[in-house]
Amino acid sequence: IHVVWASLALAPQAVFAARASTTIAAPAPKAASAPPPPAAAGNPPGRSSPAVTVEHFNRLVQAFRTLVARTEQIEKSVQELKSATGGAPTKPAPGAEEVVDLNALDLGVSPTGAAPDATGASTADASPHLNPHHSGGSSLQFKVLFDLNFYNRPGVADLTFDNFHTFLMAEALPNAALQFQFDVNPTPRWYELDYTPWSWITVRAGKIWIPFDDLTPHNLFGGRVNTQKLMPDPPFLPALWADLGVGLKFVPLDIKQFKLTIDTYVTNGFGDGGTDPTGATTAYPSFGDMSLVADNNRAKALGGRIQGTLFGVFGLGTSINWGRWSDESTTAHYATLIGADTQLRLQMIGVEIRSGLAVALYDLPAGATSQNVGMYGEVGWQFWKRRFKVLARGGTLQMDNRTINAADMWIVGGTLLYRIAMIEISIEHSRDLFYYAPKKNYEFTNLRLVVAL
Repeated sequence: IHVVWASLALAPQAVFAARASTTIAAPAPKAASAPPPPAAAGNPPGRSSPAVTVEHFNRLVQAFRTLVARTEQIEKSVQELKSATGGAPTKPAPGAEEVVDLNALDLGVSPTGAAPDATGASTADASPHLNPHHSGGSSLQFKVLFDLNFYNRPGVADLTFDNFHTFLMAEALPNAALQFQFDVNPTPRWYELDYTPWSWITVRAGKIWIPFDDLTPHNLFGGRVNTQKLMPDPPFLPALWADLGVGLKFVPLDIKQFKLTIDTYVTNGFGDGGTDPTGATTAYPSFGDMSLVADNNRAKALGGRIQGTLFGVFGLGTSINWGRWSDESTTAHYATLIGADTQLRLQMIGVEIRSGLAVALYDLPAGATSQNVGMYGEVGWQFWKRRFKVLARGGTLQMDNRTINAADMWIVGGTLLYRIAMIEISIEHSRDLFYYAPKKNYEFTNLRLVVAL
């Protein structure tokens, strides 16, 4: 383009120098018998081509320069867009499960530490910024997720329609380094501001997602996706684990063979208000919805997660969360949660294997101590153009090692999913194999429709 531009800039001198040597000189006498010159192509007989003046040519060159300048601006904008989105639109990973990315909402995977999907999709090794955007000027994007469930839980709800998820999410992207996402709700379940000054570090602030295990965002401990309406009572972990505080995400190594991600954070942490399963009336920690528990002490919870991925196939993570749960006016009591998880993703054949273990250790009044343990394992296989997926899943929960209660479980089950465009249809069945007389429900069957756009 620049070569042509330079040539056109010099062309007027050459053209008009040639015209001066042939047309400006004194005209020779006309021969009486000379025939008229032939008509120019495309002109009627007797009419010559219109004269091209210096002014006309300069206008043409100026128009071309304007075109070049606008083309360069478009190319610059495209390069900025590619830099902000990693060079290409984000596509769902083959291992993604039954929806739905709270950040991208594309029935794909979501990142750990960013807004995850709503029902248990794989998250490790995904980009923290999934939505393409222009780096100049602010933009606001909205995503929605609704589901309709027709399920049977004998002893709890016999053959009923219900809704598990109703999400309206917004994401503001003022530039390539800033991202603000939030739950559109009078009392938001999460909101997070991410600042990425360099590609290897992200500063997080708000009601941030807690990076623990392979949360997506619901945990699978016990062998089932623990949504708010399906999680045990008392809960093992929050259905949506987000807490007020700040965090840092580091990616010190990101090469084809290995990626290392380190998350750290400081938040309010868990509080009291739980019910002791032994029947004691003393204070007991609550591991439920963080928005329902006010910060009850000046101490802050500390936590972190380290995730390593080898060749994009094998992932290994370890997580920790530690903090005071007791009220400021009482003796200090602390809870420590430790987790380990693995993932094996064989994308060529559409197979994914995931497993996790978590242990909660906490001290109680009067010198007592307690321990909660949760495990899960899952095998998934996608087939027929990746539109179908079959899942086999199982897990166990022990809510307090001092006693047996109705929240203890040992679940096995399976799910068949079909996905096309913004719609997903699934059928699931699971059974709790741990018998305990006061327990009301052992089976769960669900036909589910999800719409995400």
